[in-house]
Amino acid sequence: STYQNMPVINPGSELYSMRMSPSGKLLAVGSANGLEVFHFNGGAPVTVYKKLLAGDKVIQCLWDNNNHLFALVSNTSPYGQLHEYTITPTSFTEVAGSPVAVSHPKAMAIQPK
Repeated sequence: STYQNMPVINPGSELYSMRMSPSGKLLAVGSANGLEVFHFNGGAPVTVYKKLLAGDKVIQCLWDNNNHLFALVSNTSPYGQLHEYTITPTSFTEVAGSPVAVSHPKAMAIQPK
């Protein structure tokens, strides 16, 4: 991969969070314009896998060890949302019950079992 064929996050977005999945195949990027997931394709260039939460301010994204991606959204104070997705290099779904309202979101932590 070179800078000419690498994908770019949403233009003009403030970057808040970048986290690589435990498998090393997916990269989640949280910005002022949403959540983007990039796929690392071995020797091929990195590609955009999913663009989610367009227009939302994703202040943090974290993975657990079971292919779950958590995205903390803080659009308007005092309320935000916590989104949970199950994402693999071949599938993507938002978990039932997601999103969950969060009061005064600032940060989160994931504790693996």
